[in-house]
Amino acid sequence: MGDKLRQLAGIFRQAAGKALVPALLTCLVVVPLVGSAMEIDWSDFQILLVVCLAMYLQWIISMLVLSFQQ
Repeated sequence: MGDKLRQLAGIFRQAAGKALVPALLTCLVVVPLVGSAMEIDWSDFQILLVVCLAMYLQWIISMLVLSFQQ
């Protein structure tokens, strides 16, 4: 049981590492562009932080799906 948990933790750690760069690019480039087109007020830092964390979680899930498909 411990070996399986360590293996899953390693897969999750790799997925989190692989998801970091695309999430940062998405958060720094795409989100402000879309937000400015939709006239979203990004002056509240908490809104931007929540959006960036949601993007990171989405990328982690995508990387996990890709790693389990292989």
